Amino acid sequence: MAIINSIEQLRETVRVNKDAPFANFVMFLNDARDHFLLHYLGSKLIDKLESVDSSGTTDEDAKYIKILPMARRVLGPYAVMLSTDELSINTGDSGHTVTKTEKLAPASDAKIAKAANSLLERSWKNLEFLLEYLDTNISSFPEWKESKYYQNCRTKYFPSAAVFQDAGLIDIEYSRLTFEKLRQLIIRIEESEVTDFITDDIEKFIIDSTDENKQKAASLLKKVRAYIGSKVGELHTSQNTRVQRSRHNNPEYKAIIRPLYKDESDNNPNYYTTQALYWQEQIISMLPELGFGNTSGKLEWSNEGKKIFSAIT
Repeated sequence: MAIINSIEQLRETVRVNKDAPFANFVMFLNDARDHFLLHYLGSKLIDKLESVDSSGTTDEDAKYIKILPMARRVLGPYAVMLSTDELSINTGDSGHTVTKTEKLAPASDAKIAKAANSLLERSWKNLEFLLEYLDTNISSFPEWKESKYYQNCRTKYFPSAAVFQDAGLIDIEYSRLTFEKLRQLIIRIEESEVTDFITDDIEKFIIDSTDENKQKAASLLKKVRAYIGSKVGELHTSQNTRVQRSRHNNPEYKAIIRPLYKDESDNNPNYYTTQALYWQEQIISMLPELGFGNTSGKLEWSNEGKKIFSAIT
């Protein structure tokens, strides 16, 4: 069995002709399962969904039966999106042709592209809903913990998308998929830029602080998280980054962070840039009072031109 086993089940998730041969979609459903859904759900949870008896009455069956429609709403639109280009043409001895009758004509490329984008967007939104449900009910789905997504859905300083939004001060609408898309960038900043002024000793202080230092450690952690969030916002919304992303039209999740700009024109119009510098200065300024040396010099603003000077001590 599979998550979607008939044209009727497929039609519950996406608009297709009821007379369309289900066999036409099987290969795309398989590809969508292996290349897309497997990463987020894991093989063990997918195996459960594919083997569950939808008429079962046990509590064990019930929890999988409950999320089966959610998984279909993710898989169906994505699979049909994958099929859009190939099913819009016929391939045979005459090469590539299209079907045209007196009553029907092929859809334009523009309409096909819009339909594919709509299917992709719905699939991502449905996946977000499914991941939220699994996360909320994690004790009921231990198999999900073995998925690649679950095993890598956190970073050193951010255990979840919610913490990234609230502590990183970046509006991602609490999206797990946006956090997943940004995760490698977050890790790169944590492991390179942050380590320039957060040594192993300071990191240990943040993570393993004693009761008497809990408040100070929490204050430092707050600043570190705000700095990382600002750097992510700066890099993700930079002009060059947005141009590079626009050149590719792959069926991938597009993480959205809205750029923030000051009204006045200056050398650093992106507000996230000035915020990153502000939080870096806050971190470095706090280190001496915690008993740590100033590892990379305190950053100071000049009064004119808003340029940065580094005072090495």
